Amino acid sequence: MQISPRDVLPVPAKEQIRAAAVYKVREAMRRIENAQNELAAACAELSAITHGMPVWNACHKLTGKVHAFWYRVQEFSHSSRYSLDSANIEGLAKALTRRQVS
Repeated sequence: MQISPRDVLPVPAKEQIRAAAVYKVREAMRRIENAQNELAAACAELSAITHGMPVWNACHKLTGKVHAFWYRVQEFSHSSRYSLDSANIEGLAKALTRRQVS
């Protein structure tokens, strides 16, 4: 079985891999922030419910945990320890190949 040049994916440059990883971490942080905002809105809705204080307290605690997690991811984002996994590097290579073809 022969392998044609079309079957061989280019290896993305380290800068491209890092940029894609940074993008994914930023997107994760945006989604975590959105979740925190949605939880805060849910807490506000629950605060108007009679006898709903235990549920509101649970919601409020969860909002705080999500907030703390956002800071944990932010701290992680400043490290240089992360990159894409092999499946995502392959996906990036395919995307770059599609861009070159079109």
